[in-house]
Amino acid sequence: MNLVQKPGSVTGMRWVQTISAGLFATFMAWPPAAARITAGQEQTSVEYGNAPAGVAYMGDETCRECHEPQYNDFKKTGMGRSLSIPDPGNWPEFTKSVTLLNKKLGRRYTVSVTGGKMYHTESGMGADGKQEYSEKHEVAFTVGSGDLGRSYLVAKGDALFVSPISYYTGSRGWDLSPGYESGQFLSFTRPVWNLCASCHAGLSRPILGTRNRYQVPAFRFLSVGCERCHGPGELHVRERRENAPLGGAVDFSIVNP
Repeated sequence: MNLVQKPGSVTGMRWVQTISAGLFATFMAWPPAAARITAGQEQTSVEYGNAPAGVAYMGDETCRECHEPQYNDFKKTGMGRSLSIPDPGNWPEFTKSVTLLNKKLGRRYTVSVTGGKMYHTESGMGADGKQEYSEKHEVAFTVGSGDLGRSYLVAKGDALFVSPISYYTGSRGWDLSPGYESGQFLSFTRPVWNLCASCHAGLSRPILGTRNRYQVPAFRFLSVGCERCHGPGELHVRERRENAPLGGAVDFSIVNP
């Protein structure tokens, strides 16, 4: 799912699609079946201890106990800020109420804040310019670090949808989200498939057999974290806390890509 690419940019769209395909391939390849190590002229296949199913994810705060410098550096990256819950302390893109009018679609979009919560509203306009309907939702999640832009997710019950409007850092302004500018989606109807959420979030919690329904809370971990590349950390954490011997120069209780 391309959430923050500025509509109409073909080159940008192709770039995002290429990057997304690479990320998807990397994600789908986890967990690795085995690692290859070389000792002299011999090559041996070694299983990572955290590759089998059943090893639990621990979360970044657990990793921080021993790896605080790496934790702090990663949290400054775009991936480390990939998903958040909006609040007045983390929406620098919002400085005043926003109104966006799209005459082609006959829609008016607004961004507002009430009681410390962000709301997005879509209103349908008739040929005479008068409002025919209005739909308003509280923003549940912010997608993106803001380096390129930000999109927003709203909840309808346990289902998540992409808001029709996004913020684009390059133009320092608001515009329609991808999929809405063409009229393919209207009125907060673009579903957040788990395939999309699983790349943008640390760990999503989908309801199996549905396309965009999630457990409560929808995400166990918000932003992409350490275990996205290193794999689940339960075994590694337990062994290091118990000072278990490594059995060699490499710690195979966790992946070191």
